[in-house]
Formats: sequence, C-alpha cells, structure tokens
Amino acid sequence: MITEFLNVATIPELIAYMKTQDISHSNLHFKATFTVDGTSLQINSSSILDRYMDFIKKNSSIMNFTDNDFRKYKFQPKKLSLILYQTTELWSLLLKLNNMSSILEFTKKDILVPPANVIFNLLNEVIILEKKQITANKAAQ
Repeated sequence: MITEFLNVATIPELIAYMKTQDISHSNLHFKATFTVDGTSLQINSSSILDRYMDFIKKNSSIMNFTDNDFRKYKFQPKKLSLILYQTTELWSLLLKLNNMSSILEFTKKDILVPPANVIFNLLNEVIILEKKQITANKAAQ
C-alpha cells in the first residue's frame, strides 16, 4: 500500500486511491446524511469496528512514550498509525481505544495500542463478516 500511495501525486488521485482500499477510514465507518436548506452533508457516524472494541481492547497493550516520542506524536494519531500499521487509516481507532474524541486529546504519555498482527487479522475477519454493510457503505459514498 505505501509504495502505491507514494505514486499518488494529487489530492483527487489520493481520494480515488483511498476509496479502493478496504481498510480506508471512510470504508470502516457507517455514514449519516444531513440535509439543511437543500445542502446535504455526509459524515462518518460510527465505526464498523465498534462491535469488536472489547476484543481489540482485550488484545491491546500499553505503549509508554519516551519524552521525545511524546513530542513527536502529540496531537498526531495519524503519524503514529502510519508508523505502527503502515497506514494512516487507523488513527480514529487509536483515539477510540483511548477514550478520545479528537486529535486535540491525543496528549497522553501512555496509550492503549493493538499489535499490528491482531488488528489486521481482525480487519480481515470483519471485512468478511460485514461484507454486506461495507458494500452498502461504499455505495452510499
């Protein structure tokens, strides 16, 4: 994925590329559409992974940041996601696991982190189990 990602030159190319990825942030979230004065807004309303959060928490461990790492990743869950999982798409999972709702809350020196093998095995299973919802979710975009 990273080598393909590096070949993306523009924002529209990046958006098109990420829509093809099963583990994209957009594909892993259910959508809600709101219409106000004729203008529609589609937002991510909940994660497909919410149903599996107990399993993810149970199989996660505490990561203790050094002072240097804390400065590097403070407010930057996407950067940490890229380092841990070779994708930025799991940043919101890191927030949710640590009871945070915004990147502005990503300021703890000790956070709960699932190992890459656990999360990717789970993602493979979830994609199989939730195929109908994921397909409908993609169609709604």
